[in-house]
Amino acid sequence: MIRERTLLADYAPEEEARNSLSRYLSGLTFTDEDDFGLRLPEKDIPEGFHLIHKRSSKRTKYTTNPGFAIIVSKESSWRSDITGEEVWESTDLHLHCKEWDELLSSGVWEPEVIVGKLPEFFQFVKQVQGFVAQEMKVLKNK
Repeated sequence: MIRERTLLADYAPEEEARNSLSRYLSGLTFTDEDDFGLRLPEKDIPEGFHLIHKRSSKRTKYTTNPGFAIIVSKESSWRSDITGEEVWESTDLHLHCKEWDELLSSGVWEPEVIVGKLPEFFQFVKQVQGFVAQEMKVLKNK
């Protein structure tokens, strides 16, 4: 995240500022040498802007049960402000029901349809929970 320096958190830069930032970012390249997978251009960030946040997320999707999916998201984040820099890593687990995803994104759905699938989804959650608990136990014993 590269933001224009301002006291207003929700400030949207004017067209000239956006164009300046766009020209700068057109020199961005991707690399394996950086945890975030990118290299900023050699030239300085345009005057009035500063880099405050970088985040990289590597996602893997698993489909063990028909109609359901597990998405494991491994994230690396970097944040800088006037107090200093902070780096952290996290792993997120997202459980999806394909039917729900399609219904909800279509905008045409009835709550009863979603609720009707809950018992099957909870069974899936229980399976995933058992797998995660088993893996955590293995990691703890190493």
